[in-house]
Amino acid sequence: MTLTNWLLLMGAALALAGLSWLMCAWWYRRQLSAVLQRLEKARAVAGQNATQAKRQIAQLQKELAERPALSAVQREARDKAADAAARKQELAANLDRGRLVTALPANGFADTQAL
Repeated sequence: MTLTNWLLLMGAALALAGLSWLMCAWWYRRQLSAVLQRLEKARAVAGQNATQAKRQIAQLQKELAERPALSAVQREARDKAADAAARKQELAANLDRGRLVTALPANGFADTQAL
């Protein structure tokens, strides 16, 4: 091959490299702009959700402030109900884990012989 052929080959390779670089830049710029648009939409939705949550919190605080205070009898009944529910839940959890199984011998049968 002559020098002109080499120069033409190198020029074509450089031109193709430049063209591929431009195509990649265009492609990834387009991809990045799509990601940025989705990010902006998500940010807008998050802002709307935050303002809605703030409104709901304010409304709940207002309702809680307007609620009458519980009497001592009502507080005691509430505490007893909460304790009973906690004991019931603990018992159910222990039963599920098998901790409250009656004690049986290793073979699984009750002792029937007189001692």
